[in-house]
Amino acid sequence: MSQSTAVELQWIKPKTQFQLIGKEVGREVSEVDPLIRLINEVGIPTVINATTPREEAIALLQVAAKVEHALLVQYLYAAYSLDAIAIDEQFTIVEIAEQEMGHLLTVQNLLLSIGGSLHLDRETQPTDREFEPFPFVLEPLSKRSLAKYVAAEMPILDSTDPRKPIVDRIVQEAQAAAGERIDRVGVIYAKLYWLFQESDTSQGPWQLPNDIPFPSGSHLNSQDFKDATFLNTIQADSREWRARRDIYVKPVTNRQQALEAIYEIARQGEGPIDQNNSSHFDKFLEIYQKFDNLSSQPSLDVPTFPNTSEQPQTNPSWENGRITHPKSRLWAKLFNCRYHILLLSIAQSLLLSKTTDSRLRNTLIQWSFVEMMQSLRATAIHLTTLNRTESDNGSGSKFAGSPFELPQEIIPEEKLQQWQLQKNLFEETNQLIEQLQQRPDINEEDQSLLDDLHDLNNMRTATIDAQIPVG
Repeated sequence: MSQSTAVELQWIKPKTQFQLIGKEVGREVSEVDPLIRLINEVGIPTVINATTPREEAIALLQVAAKVEHALLVQYLYAAYSLDAIAIDEQFTIVEIAEQEMGHLLTVQNLLLSIGGSLHLDRETQPTDREFEPFPFVLEPLSKRSLAKYVAAEMPILDSTDPRKPIVDRIVQEAQAAAGERIDRVGVIYAKLYWLFQESDTSQGPWQLPNDIPFPSGSHLNSQDFKDATFLNTIQADSREWRARRDIYVKPVTNRQQALEAIYEIARQGEGPIDQNNSSHFDKFLEIYQKFDNLSSQPSLDVPTFPNTSEQPQTNPSWENGRITHPKSRLWAKLFNCRYHILLLSIAQSLLLSKTTDSRLRNTLIQWSFVEMMQSLRATAIHLTTLNRTESDNGSGSKFAGSPFELPQEIIPEEKLQQWQLQKNLFEETNQLIEQLQQRPDINEEDQSLLDDLHDLNNMRTATIDAQIPVG
């Protein structure tokens, strides 16, 4: 199961695009429709090394998965950076992150629907920014970061929209904060919608402009979709993921369901279309306006670029975020293990049948919920109470943070290897728990959380061992 398929993505201005593929050279495109204006500004996302619409759709869905995953962890980090006085804002941002999780699961369904592999990888550093709307960075919530989130999630605003003047100013602030233009991921979803259409004729629910400058005839055919009966047995759905009404986990077993899934993701978040009034854009704009009126920001002094690098970093920002306090460093590594357990559990659940492996599948989904809602959350919040370096001397002036560091391999190819990796991760967390418990500076709060994590591991041991043959 490939997690790092090379995607040669370029943003090509429409006329160059048509010259590249040898069709409709010099075609004139309308400047009237807002989506087309945006495409003319940023270009058409084009997978250069794709030879068929299916290959391009898979590559663009991998890009979409990277973006949803990256936004998810950036939003969670921002939420847990907030002081208790901003509990309402923390709740709202966590809610947005949960919706991004729904988007990520739905993108996996879209991949599976056309025979693609699961893709739970993401970019890890600002220098990796090939597809992101802005450089990936874990940072405490501030007006600067909120401006980036507003810009990345915004729809196309009509000139008569009363929000447009303030949003234009926020976008300028966002671009200054990012040091470059904030890209619009929604154009990727528009291109995906085009690829999943049956023909050039607009097909609802998203009515793409008739003269949209996408390559004519570039659409998935009926044979590109996998068997619906098979897909129904493996794809995530809102019932098993206990999704609320505002969290979309859409099964995709045919073309129409694919179009509806892409539309719903674009409408709630990253799309350039008119969004509902509880979209990510609206929520972030409301928080931004609230922050705009504060004399000081309600964020803790957690690091930007938190990391557990062993050696000092030449980049001052990365070095400042390096967690070097021995106790905090163990907690940060423990967080990374739980994060990997979460991703692995999600992937394993989607590789099991609802009919023949329903009990084991539901068990893995339950593990995912516990990691998301309990283990990761509790560990992330706990890290914001710990010193980043030994030089802080217990003053609490510089706190640690959750690094969300990814392993080189998230999901092994073979089923047995996946379960062996789960076992290894639980053993590693138990070792970290033991090292923390032996420290002289362990306190009651540490011990309580460590006991919970250890008990959680013990409850899962029998399930894991049952999947690994003896000898």
